[in-house]
Amino acid sequence: AVNTAEDAQQDRLRLHRVTLRRGFFIGETEVPRAVHSAFLARQGRPPLPEVAPVPPEARLRSDPGELPAGGVTWREARELCAEHGLRLPTEAEWELAARGTDGRLYPWGDVPPAPGDGRLNYGMSWPAPSDGSARCGVVPVRSLPAGASPSGCLHMAGNVWEWVEDAYAPYPEGPVTDPLVAGGARRVLRGGCY
Repeated sequence: AVNTAEDAQQDRLRLHRVTLRRGFFIGETEVPRAVHSAFLARQGRPPLPEVAPVPPEARLRSDPGELPAGGVTWREARELCAEHGLRLPTEAEWELAARGTDGRLYPWGDVPPAPGDGRLNYGMSWPAPSDGSARCGVVPVRSLPAGASPSGCLHMAGNVWEWVEDAYAPYPEGPVTDPLVAGGARRVLRGGCY
């Protein structure tokens, strides 16, 4: 099940202090389609169809395997991580990697995004061709470095949605340490647009 807009709005209003006691690693980019396709092939599963629009410019300028994998289930994401000796980040770890420790609103700081500013792609706002027209769709995983988070991660806002380990639950009212919401059918997606 997917969280509703009402759930998301309530969560945005519930600020709380989070302490993470352990260090962690997180991928710099989303999983490229080539990596995900190879994983599916090893599992004997058919490739996923494209679920997010791919602008013609992205098709011409990049290897399609470097576009992010979209339409991946939470279970597939966990299995892919496990195959490489990794795990999905918790929501708190993802948030720390996306926003840092200084309370910024966006991965790159506090300046709101603007169409074509080279920070993220969402809706109709990814960096457009020189004619100034807007395009929508996913972009290659190593693109838009101006939108990098303090930890150097790309596309923590925009591009494809990213799974975290947690199940959905409203944020707590008070401070928490090493939070992880286990169990539950509703899983948390972060950061994306497609």
